[in-house]
Amino acid sequence: MTPRPRFLFIALAVCFSALYVCPTEGFAGVNCRCLRTSGSSINPRQVKQLQIIPLGAQCRHIEILITLRNGWTVCLDPKAPSTQQLIEAVMENIKQKEKIQKERKTRDTTADAS
Repeated sequence: MTPRPRFLFIALAVCFSALYVCPTEGFAGVNCRCLRTSGSSINPRQVKQLQIIPLGAQCRHIEILITLRNGWTVCLDPKAPSTQQLIEAVMENIKQKEKIQKERKTRDTTADAS
């Protein structure tokens, strides 16, 4: 190889290595759904839908999206204590609803059998 192509090859190799070792947020955040997050507390009764999007190739952050009953979507900070409490409250609410549905099913099947 002549000196010029060798220098170009080495320069490109260094650039690609730097991108691999230290990726920039510009490349990583292109497909993130949350540009800003909120740490404010939300009443669990207002939550219509809860989405937890794990980190991956499309976004290097865990994203928590809450759809409220009024149709608004809010991105919450996954590290905020209020967010952790909200997730626990929503999950507990789901468990209670499932328990009630299960009890209704067993009550209906036992009523049908008699």
